[in-house]
Amino acid sequence: MNRKKESNEEDYFLSPQVDFLFKRIFADERTTKPLCSLLSAVLDEEVTEIRILNPEIPRSIADMKGNVLDIRAVLGGKTHVNIEMQIWSQIHYMRRTQYNIARLYEVKIESGDDYSKLERTIAINFLSGGNYKLPKEKWHTKYIFKEIDLNTPMPDEMLEIHFIELEKMLKCKGIDESNSLVKWGLFMTAKSMQDMQVVAKRDPAILEALSIVEEVAKNKEERRLYEARQAFIRDMVTNQKEYERREKKAREEGLEEGIQIGEKRGREEEKKETAKKLISSGMERKEVCEVLGISESDLI
Repeated sequence: MNRKKESNEEDYFLSPQVDFLFKRIFADERTTKPLCSLLSAVLDEEVTEIRILNPEIPRSIADMKGNVLDIRAVLGGKTHVNIEMQIWSQIHYMRRTQYNIARLYEVKIESGDDYSKLERTIAINFLSGGNYKLPKEKWHTKYIFKEIDLNTPMPDEMLEIHFIELEKMLKCKGIDESNSLVKWGLFMTAKSMQDMQVVAKRDPAILEALSIVEEVAKNKEERRLYEARQAFIRDMVTNQKEYERREKKAREEGLEEGIQIGEKRGREEEKKETAKKLISSGMERKEVCEVLGISESDLI
């Protein structure tokens, strides 16, 4: 009986790393507790007041495929934040996140407005896998404008970008599981409902997030949308890996071809130099070219 119950529970397992579920959890207008808790953990400051600007989720598979399911919110009525779960490594992702934060920063100002209307803007990127060339020794990195030699923040600094690498966190030895962001990371990387429940028991906000996961799992329509998005992401990951494989192969073949061309050109230049030496020593030009297999015009 217990085995059957466990099997049924595992049938309902959904991963928060699928961005459909990630947004469903943290953009739920009925409760902001999970999002406030997550942002407090990331920013290391208490977040209690939050307004979600884009709670809507595409209700069809076709609409969902072309969308980035991010979350835009305002903290305390003045700080703008964009949160997203990135599950496959996109080319130029770092450029894209800088472009997005720049657009979000300017959203409050119009032509002729005073620059005092510009507000603190934050981009938070949860990364699942991929190689983003971030510092190897840290799984949570934060970037702001700084003076390069003195390492001091720019006065009135308004922009910051966070990267949380979930797989890297799991590989770190001795992570503090009492840390709020670590607990959220363990929740997001859980491989079973049981793993989720273990983490959720230690934090009320995560317990509330788990209840949303269970709700989605038992809703046939939302479950269908989750699975469709999961399949779409799987295809994107597969296509990305295939692209990288082909690109690597092309580089290797190009390198090999370049070496061969270089060697051939080197041999040709060596023949020319030898021909010139033989001719200067008194041998007939035509005879030298025939022996070395080169054209007389090559010696011009």
